[in-house]
Amino acid sequence: MIDVAAAIIYDEQGRMLICRRMDAGDCAGLWEFPGGKREHGESMAQCLVRECREELGVVLDVGTLYEEFVYSYPAQTIHFCFYKASIASGQVCINVHSEVKWVLPSQLAAYHFCPADEKLVARLASEQC
Repeated sequence: MIDVAAAIIYDEQGRMLICRRMDAGDCAGLWEFPGGKREHGESMAQCLVRECREELGVVLDVGTLYEEFVYSYPAQTIHFCFYKASIASGQVCINVHSEVKWVLPSQLAAYHFCPADEKLVARLASEQC
């Protein structure tokens, strides 16, 4: 099983940062929340800080665990931990994604997310910030 930490990053206007995967590899071209695979010896929060620094060029302030679940894709099973977070420093840049956007929760349904994220996206879209 692979451990993955992901961030639900909010800005001052209550928008969330979503990222579009490149057009190659797993879930090509679909939207996701930033994050990645935990390395040996890392906590999930440490993983999230490292991944967002590498992928987006930002330092995160990691908040509370929002949701945790296991999802099985045909090739692998993934343990996901989604944390609420905010950007402590840095400006978002595109390093490994094809596109990034800030969207309101009510706008999430307009984007096609990776299958593992679909229930989470529905939950976020139904909540008021």
